[in-house]
Amino acid sequence: MTGTDQATTAKEREWRWGTPRQIGRQLAWALLGAALWAMLLGILVAPRGGEITPVARGERLTWDGQIYPLLQRRCVLCHGNSGGLSLASYEQALRGGRNGPVIVPGNAEASLLYRTLLGPADGIPQMPLGQAQLSPEEIGFIRDWINQLPAANP
Repeated sequence: MTGTDQATTAKEREWRWGTPRQIGRQLAWALLGAALWAMLLGILVAPRGGEITPVARGERLTWDGQIYPLLQRRCVLCHGNSGGLSLASYEQALRGGRNGPVIVPGNAEASLLYRTLLGPADGIPQMPLGQAQLSPEEIGFIRDWINQLPAANP
């Protein structure tokens, strides 16, 4: 092959695939697009949570009947099995997160989970982050459930 033939081949390759810089940009855009589609799909197919079981006045709230369906619908997308705090199970919710427990059984006012639903608390923004606040009834479910949990013995 002569120098001209090699130049033509390189030119053809550049025309067909682009320069390495162009290929890198195309790949970056493709990955960004794929990530955005994955996020959108995740939001669309995320579990919506079961129905909250109605409770008569004075009846005890339960994790399975009222609390988990609410958390699954409004919190578990971000606070599932990854990240600093998982609310995906009763045990994980009581265990807390990276910064310690978020539920103080028997004391909603001392529970970070409840306080962050009302507004920013202890340097943590109001939850759920970037979404509409829970309704007063939903926040009341969380408060009442925490307050009815048996307090830990000292």
